Amino acid sequence: MAAIAASICLLLTLAPGLSAESSVTVSVSTVPTSIKLYRNLYAGATVDTNAADIRPTADGGAVAVGVTTSPAGYPVGWVLKLDASGNAQWSEDVGAAFTYPSSVEPTGDGGVVLAGGTQGGSGAVCDPLSGRECAWVAKLGPGGAVEWQRVYATGTSTLQVAWDIRQTTDGGYVVAGGSGAQTAYGAWVAKLDPAGNVEWQQVFGGTSHLDLANFESVRQTADGGYVAAGWNTAGYDESGIQRLSAFVVRFDPIGGVLWETAYTNVDSTEANIGGARANAIVQASDGGFLVGGAWTNLASPVGADFLLLKLHPSGDIDWQRAYDGGVRCFDGYIGRQCTRLGGFIYDVQRSPDGGYLLSGIGHAIEEDNPWVQAWLGKVDPGGNFLWQNTFFAARTANAFYGVGATADGGVVTIGTMAIYEPESIQNAMYIVKRDPNGNVASCSDVHAGAPLMVLNPSLVLNTPSLPIDAARGSSAPAAGSSQQTSVRVTGQCGDVVPSPLPPLKPSKRPKKHG
Repeated sequence: MAAIAASICLLLTLAPGLSAESSVTVSVSTVPTSIKLYRNLYAGATVDTNAADIRPTADGGAVAVGVTTSPAGYPVGWVLKLDASGNAQWSEDVGAAFTYPSSVEPTGDGGVVLAGGTQGGSGAVCDPLSGRECAWVAKLGPGGAVEWQRVYATGTSTLQVAWDIRQTTDGGYVVAGGSGAQTAYGAWVAKLDPAGNVEWQQVFGGTSHLDLANFESVRQTADGGYVAAGWNTAGYDESGIQRLSAFVVRFDPIGGVLWETAYTNVDSTEANIGGARANAIVQASDGGFLVGGAWTNLASPVGADFLLLKLHPSGDIDWQRAYDGGVRCFDGYIGRQCTRLGGFIYDVQRSPDGGYLLSGIGHAIEEDNPWVQAWLGKVDPGGNFLWQNTFFAARTANAFYGVGATADGGVVTIGTMAIYEPESIQNAMYIVKRDPNGNVASCSDVHAGAPLMVLNPSLVLNTPSLPIDAARGSSAPAAGSSQQTSVRVTGQCGDVVPSPLPPLKPSKRPKKHG
């Protein structure tokens, strides 16, 4: 779990207090009869399964990825293919021991590609006994069998992970994440050919604790280039507070940097007055970009606000908005407490009508107390909310990670929810499919929160000019194979239903690629 732990560590140390807030659902139309809506829990044979990402597929279904526990007791990747009604079509354990997928992407041949991190690497590149964590990419065929998987390491990095991957128009892939060590971590981007071999790669920053950086999201642009978004630091201000900025870089088709820009929360004297970070980026219809993430203000109580930045193709800001629900005070276990009702956006995807789907964390208000819960919303092209709500029931889902528009007009998203067994508490993937207006089939787990106000975060552009290393790294075929698994499906408002999977059988071992 080193990759996930490292991300959490960086999040807490660089942007403390990322609490969040939810909002209210606006249900204005009936559910279209052509869309099968569902809210289900999915777990593998060992039950304990944590969600990471989900993407709609061309057949109207979706493919989800997360981490489960193998029969041998160690964490491995778990991939789940669903049809349009939420029925499991196939599922696979993927990767060697201690493999953690973080992103999934359907491919043009009907298969999928996964990216993440692993400590169960390959020989000299990523010795499983060395404690080194390497980035990991795996290509699966239409039925879930592994076609190839590779590990990646740059220089002397001891911690490298891929947070996002997308297929490119040439049949290859672009992948983004971070590379380095806990105290010197840089933003990493790589272009891969269709077999997973590196065509080019670069690392931004990471030479010391003063220029930390990380890419959370990457996309190919309409002109054949690429854009990546994440965060970077720029040392410390006079008060000793580390500056955290949203960080976006645009590349040409061969990896040349067209521009790199940081979006910083500073005052007129350039003193740090808060932080910002980008978690997701998509290209807008006008050629610019929409960035989603979080914004903090040191003058406010501990907490973060939802952040959207609309960028010009040049990287200049067209508009910027933070969404804030004010402050809620309540009597807690340690006395009177106050928290900011904002939020944290993990994913942004364009919807067919030109708007944007958002997923992340927010607050639900129950018995006058704000609770952090999974959150889903939609804005129009100008950043105005069309609907938003939080999800929770007797079981708790604290975040929605991925979101997307399905081929039948629905909206699908994923989080992790606890399953209460007689003698233990385990986790399962929580997958929700809604209609385009945010409606869900009748159940009691959709809740209203405080209404959100629009604030101007007043982020300032600067050019960080981070050191760029045209990384001369190494990659190799990764260890491990895949194994078809059973699926346990629990309807949120119903009983356990049988999975349509065929009998278990081993999948083919990964093919070797040089």
